Amino acid sequence: MEVNMGLKIGSQPLNIGGQAVEAVANTFTTARVNLPLNTLERQVFVVTDMLFDSETPDNVAAGGSRVLAQCTKTQETAMLSINDPNVIGFQNQTIVSDGAGACCSFENTAPGHEYSTGNPKTDYITVISTPDFFVSVQGTANVTTSSTSIRLRGFMAVATADVYAALVTEELNA
Repeated sequence: MEVNMGLKIGSQPLNIGGQAVEAVANTFTTARVNLPLNTLERQVFVVTDMLFDSETPDNVAAGGSRVLAQCTKTQETAMLSINDPNVIGFQNQTIVSDGAGACCSFENTAPGHEYSTGNPKTDYITVISTPDFFVSVQGTANVTTSSTSIRLRGFMAVATADVYAALVTEELNA
């Protein structure tokens, strides 16, 4: 069965997960997640669903705290915005407190907290063409360390030579 862009499905749906845990509170931390791709056969991973599970920020009196999480195709040294082509997904959880005990929390996740394309045979979030992806977390104004876990669901596919070359070039040069 053919999928968009010169890709041929090569596996049943797979779940691949990763986790990043801050070593010290409020520091950018990233973790590499290996993908079992066979680059000699031009194998890629087509991401069809994504789920973030991040720790809630600490409720700090008279202030705000947050936990940022991201999943990227390449190793980064800081948090990126969702408009960066290497970002697969991004999550921002924020708690704002007035100091008198009242607080309000906000969460925004792109492409969505639990994002599914609905029909993985005709739609997808992204295609990963190198044998790893990265999960990152960073807290702000938290007392304790933060962590995030992510689960990507998708399938292995074999790309035509020209499509594979374009995907690898885009991923490495973006």
